Amino acid sequence: MPDSILGLKIGEACDRHDCGYYFGKTEEDKEIEDMRMLVNIVILINGGGFLLRYPRIMAAIGYYEAVRSCGDDAYWKGKEDTPECKAFYADQEETEIIPYTCEEGR
Repeated sequence: MPDSILGLKIGEACDRHDCGYYFGKTEEDKEIEDMRMLVNIVILINGGGFLLRYPRIMAAIGYYEAVRSCGDDAYWKGKEDTPECKAFYADQEETEIIPYTCEEGR
């Protein structure tokens, strides 16, 4: 999965999604992480320029559909806790959506 949509960097949302896949234990956890990824990408899109907003949202929906239908192997692989993911999740509720904005140059 790319880390940008039409020039907008979405790496933070993708990294969060990857960590959610590491910690998830059930199919419901996977569904939550996939939806959280879509919401976080839309948060980034809403912080970007208006001109490309609609095409970026359509692309984000396509990414979401791809991970929902093709992400099972990635989700169920490993399941080990990594220090990077533990640090990423520190001080966050399990169901919390990351409230962040896209920083210039990221």
